[in-house]
Amino acid sequence: MIPTSKGGFPGAGHAVLFADGAVPRLDTVQLDSAHGPEFTHAEAQLTKYRAALDWMDGAAMTPNNCFRLGTDPDGNAYIAIAGAEDHYLTDTREALRTMILDIKAGRADHLL
Repeated sequence: MIPTSKGGFPGAGHAVLFADGAVPRLDTVQLDSAHGPEFTHAEAQLTKYRAALDWMDGAAMTPNNCFRLGTDPDGNAYIAIAGAEDHYLTDTREALRTMILDIKAGRADHLL
């Protein structure tokens, strides 16, 4: 997860799969587009994707700063700290939906 405070970056907004091989020259990037997947494996292009992925790795939040959302075995919504999913807060799915909409609307910005 990359905080919005880190700003935009090239490639944001579309799916990218970087498959690194046992030998770097076997690396391949798959880009999803409207006309189907595109595969890139030219070294100059791979260098740019490696740099972008390194930037994302440095900008990403650490796992203990991330939350995991889901549903428990009873179908209730839950929120937990990533890596500690066995200790979670549970409520109705509607409560989780309301919380997410409130966060998106900026009602939790004062916590940042």
